[in-house]
Amino acid sequence: MRVKIQVTDIAIPVGSSIGFGRGIPEGDETKVVYFVGDWRPMAGVGEMIVRADEPIVIEIPDWSILEIREL
Repeated sequence: MRVKIQVTDIAIPVGSSIGFGRGIPEGDETKVVYFVGDWRPMAGVGEMIVRADEPIVIEIPDWSILEIREL
């Protein structure tokens, strides 16, 4: 299963092989989703966030979700 997320933040620790992301599920602004992924595509998403004029929405596999918090 895949989940659409409006990404708000990406963080990649120095020397890490994974990146950490945070975002809001598309259509449900009452939650925040924390997820992980390979650092290379996560770096690309981070660059898109910086350059974009509109929110960035990506699909992530459900196994990459670390936590879902209610706002």
